[in-house]
Amino acid sequence: MAILRKPNIVRVGDSATQRNFDVVNEFLSIVAEQSLLNGLILQDIKFGSAGVYRVEHGLGREPIGFFIVKKNANIDLWQVADPELSASQELKTLYLPVQINGAATLSLLVF
Repeated sequence: MAILRKPNIVRVGDSATQRNFDVVNEFLSIVAEQSLLNGLILQDIKFGSAGVYRVEHGLGREPIGFFIVKKNANIDLWQVADPELSASQELKTLYLPVQINGAATLSLLVF
């Protein structure tokens, strides 16, 4: 796990691309400064294949959502319903049920 820090400024040669980077950088700067976010970055989570997984998040409460902050493959990851987790408040405070469509190693900001 890591602490969310203010991002570094990225400079590119193309002005249209630079505007996009500036908007993303501004958004990430605002997110990094929000104490209400109260999230954790889970680094290098390995998913061996497509399927449904329970990710232990460490928040001590039910998560609101997540962002993928780093990935090593062109995959999609989404939250899914898990009947066993839905029936247990204790399990919801421990795990985030997700589905992935391929093998990858990801880092997630869970909040």
